[in-house]
Amino acid sequence: MWAASCLASCCAACACDACRTVVSSISRRSARIAYCGLFALSLIVSWILREVAAPLMEKLPWINHFHKTPDREWFETDAVLRVSLGNFVFFSILSVMMIGVKTQKDPRDGIHHGGWMMKVICWFILVILMFFVPNEVISFYESMSKFGAGFFLLVQVVLLLDFVHGWNDTWVGYDEQFWYAALLVVSLVCYLATFVFSGLLFHWFTPSGHDCGLNTFFIVMTLIFVFVFAVVVLHPAVGGSILPASVISFYCMYLCYSGLASEPRDYECNGLHKHSKAVSTGTMTIGLLTTVLSVVYSAVRAGSSTTLLSPPDSPRAGKPLLPLDGKAEEKEEKEQKKPVTYSYAFFHIIFSLASMYSAMLLTGWSTSVGESGKLVDVGWPSVWVRVVTSWATAGLFIWSVVAPILFPDREKVLNFGFLKASSRRRSQSSFTISRAQIMDSTEQSIIPGLPDDLALRCLAKLSHGHHGALECVSRGWRDLLRSADYSCFKSRNGWSGTWLFVLTEQSKNQWVAYDPEADRWHPLPRTRAVQDGWHHSGFACVCVSNCLLVIGGCYAPSVSSFPHQKPVVTGDVMRFDPFKKEWRMVASMRTPRTHFACCAVSGKVYVAGGRNLTHSRGITSAEVYDPVADRWEELPAMPRPQMDCSGLSYRGSFHVLSDQVGFAEQSFSEVFNPLEMSWSTVEDIWPFSRAMQFAVQVMKNDRVYTIVDWGESLIKTRDTDEGEWYNVGSVPSVVLANHPRELEAFGYGFAALRDELFVIGGKVLKWEESGAGRFDIVRLSVVRVCNPLDRPLNWRETKPMCIPAGGSIIGCASLEESSLP
Repeated sequence: MWAASCLASCCAACACDACRTVVSSISRRSARIAYCGLFALSLIVSWILREVAAPLMEKLPWINHFHKTPDREWFETDAVLRVSLGNFVFFSILSVMMIGVKTQKDPRDGIHHGGWMMKVICWFILVILMFFVPNEVISFYESMSKFGAGFFLLVQVVLLLDFVHGWNDTWVGYDEQFWYAALLVVSLVCYLATFVFSGLLFHWFTPSGHDCGLNTFFIVMTLIFVFVFAVVVLHPAVGGSILPASVISFYCMYLCYSGLASEPRDYECNGLHKHSKAVSTGTMTIGLLTTVLSVVYSAVRAGSSTTLLSPPDSPRAGKPLLPLDGKAEEKEEKEQKKPVTYSYAFFHIIFSLASMYSAMLLTGWSTSVGESGKLVDVGWPSVWVRVVTSWATAGLFIWSVVAPILFPDREKVLNFGFLKASSRRRSQSSFTISRAQIMDSTEQSIIPGLPDDLALRCLAKLSHGHHGALECVSRGWRDLLRSADYSCFKSRNGWSGTWLFVLTEQSKNQWVAYDPEADRWHPLPRTRAVQDGWHHSGFACVCVSNCLLVIGGCYAPSVSSFPHQKPVVTGDVMRFDPFKKEWRMVASMRTPRTHFACCAVSGKVYVAGGRNLTHSRGITSAEVYDPVADRWEELPAMPRPQMDCSGLSYRGSFHVLSDQVGFAEQSFSEVFNPLEMSWSTVEDIWPFSRAMQFAVQVMKNDRVYTIVDWGESLIKTRDTDEGEWYNVGSVPSVVLANHPRELEAFGYGFAALRDELFVIGGKVLKWEESGAGRFDIVRLSVVRVCNPLDRPLNWRETKPMCIPAGGSIIGCASLEESSLP
């Protein structure tokens, strides 16, 4: 007896020393593996207790307090649920404790990575305490576990979609023939495996002589999904890749097999298991091991993911992307410890959900373990869970490829981290990046051999006109130049750029932009039209909040071959971001209108008047747009309707200039005071002719310039003190290389930028020298610039507009970037 006691004590001491040695060897890098090991241990304990704990639990009075003792299966299920509840409580407590951990300097970081002996003891105590919990609590936890397990299955699907889209983007990003060939080979292998698998399913689960309509429906439905995947990704509007479709097709077929294999063993259509009532120990062990690996992989992958449901306390969401304060901030950053690499709270939440999921697997998603506790994940609930998961996978995959087409502004509608458009490469200009991608690309040195703050200053001093060449250097430079923090860094140091945006009559809705510092023109991505071939006119364009806004207007067919096609007046607003180089739809005007007055006053956009299909004689309504809140608000109506009018921001007020200004009986304008929120009428201060719409520019110190086209294109300015107008010069005539006479241009654009006046494009009539009266229309792409304060005006030519610009200007706006709040 004494020897047996000594032997038992020695074994216990050795076991404690072994546990202490294992726990002390857990490092920061192996902490996540340790959590996975603890989770796997909980599954093994659940499995063992399900087999051996039933006789003991039948004798516990606080558990078996029924009038009639339940079946053995009830106690087996109860043991699994109680261990699962202990596991759930343990990881939930850790998740709550880890909320807000951003750096390794936080004391809770040590709790997450260390103290393993205490955590193992706490876990063991929690599991033991769950066997003293009333049965009602366990029943409630069982009901909640079904929802938690369902959410965990959704997380698994999201992770798979994130993986296949990332896999495809990586191989396509290499842009080499070898990787394209590898993509094709893998896709063909996946499709071949899918169809072979479907044939086996028909052979195993639709035996002849039995009515197996449900199984046939499951298999055929999966094949329909496979066909739909291929059709959707190969559609020209989507322009996707076949690799994600093939992988998801194979996965859906696997889920279908998994669901059919979970059918009860006595079901006549389950021909795979030959109506067996039990399974071998090896088969059951392999099945449970596969389940453990699947759950552990999902937990680790989701807990470490930065593209999936990144919480607010994620370090990638809070860490500055760029060293905005130079050496001082770099020194401060060195004094602090490194940020955490993933969200600890979210990591533990995934393990909590995985605990619920594993409990449902071991209990067959019902209140009974199944057939005498011998089978794992068998029963009709398991079948329907697998099948519904397959359908959900199909739906989410289709959504992930069609959402960028149906909702171009999808960030404001619905945007999961895995919705990476596989057609990203089909448009180099329409491009969005996530904060995580910027972090991944800027973790390395910006310029090897130089400190990042110095390299950043070198890049930030270059104008926008050089960005196209810089983005070709590397993906890291491209992501950096298109980030919001880069633009803030430039503006904070006074290096903000300037842009001149122009749209010409025959450019098919494609704007061009001019960078005066680099003296370069750049074509922008083409804007969206109501229908292909329709041209946009009557709109207003204005720059505010470092972006270009194109507001309202009318879309009409370019040719009159179809008289039944009526013009469409719209209230849509498109915004172009010069840094991201993309167009986005923002909030639309409350009232669609065309040929209306518009201007920016104190960071907000005011519109008034115009006309539409229901108000052809003019509109009195007015609105204001807040670009920060992305919201339109109604303003008091104007005293009288105005159409074909233009807007002007002058001394903090919004001036609406009528097309009749300049006539003796019509020399008035409507003025809106934003501070008093009221309209007033002002007379005789804008003596322009009707042809001068969109040809008024206000520069610094309220200097107003306009072009009066009475055959010689005079440039006039207004004395702000006395209110008188006088000439400062004229627009020079155009000299063509193969024409002896100077020609007067018309239809040109007029803009102010950097204290200079720009005269852009236009057209001239090139008359024949023979005097026959015939002429050709020559579209100009020339750009002329002068400083209006230098007298006489000294005109110079800049680089001509790029293709497809040229001819009459229908839209022109200038942008001088400023630091955003």
